[in-house]
Amino acid sequence: MKSLNIFLVLSFFFFTLSTLEALKAAEERFNLTPPGDSNPNQIKFTLGYSLGTHVGKVYAGTGFVTLEAGQLETLRGEFHIPIAAIRTGNDATRDCHLRESLGLNYQLADYPARHICDSNDMLPETGGASIKYPWIHFTIDKSVLLSSESDFATTRKAQIRIFGTWEMHGQKFSSDYPFSVEFSQDGSSFTTKGDLVLNFDDFGIQVKPVRVFGFSLSVDEMIKLKLNLLMKKVGN
Repeated sequence: MKSLNIFLVLSFFFFTLSTLEALKAAEERFNLTPPGDSNPNQIKFTLGYSLGTHVGKVYAGTGFVTLEAGQLETLRGEFHIPIAAIRTGNDATRDCHLRESLGLNYQLADYPARHICDSNDMLPETGGASIKYPWIHFTIDKSVLLSSESDFATTRKAQIRIFGTWEMHGQKFSSDYPFSVEFSQDGSSFTTKGDLVLNFDDFGIQVKPVRVFGFSLSVDEMIKLKLNLLMKKVGN
């Protein structure tokens, strides 16, 4: 009887192990190709202010998603954007001011009472007024297929809703957004597009107004993102 119990335990162990290995083998991973001007990957944003809008781009980032057996509702992943890669146009001072608002710990720096950027549009590398939050993170917690599975099987296109968690300026905030996805015919890559809106207030972010010719110019708390991301399967 004892030997039978040992046999059953070992059988269950190896069955569980083989099942986990099979599930792992069925999981596919797609990595984000670097965003920028020279490839299809684009992360653009629009930020309103007193006299109009600033249009900018993100020029670096990392990320990946995983899928189990090609099922979009199993899509999970994470993305990471360095705030140093965010550009609001061709204005280095404005870029530095944005890094102030996103990256400083206000309790350690004398901000927003005053601007910390120096005359070279740089922030201190050490000390309380240095960058404490250098990254923006987004984690995909859940995915829901909005279009039909049969249409996706035929066209390789689908509409999904992503539920995820942002981490920015030391704060976390959960939200969800609709995205379109389109896979290549061989399944080696896919593009995803979506429009997002974030509110700086949700992360305790304050953008200090600047004075120009005696006028105070302030930035809106809402930022609009337009994503066009290219994901490539690992191993291709």
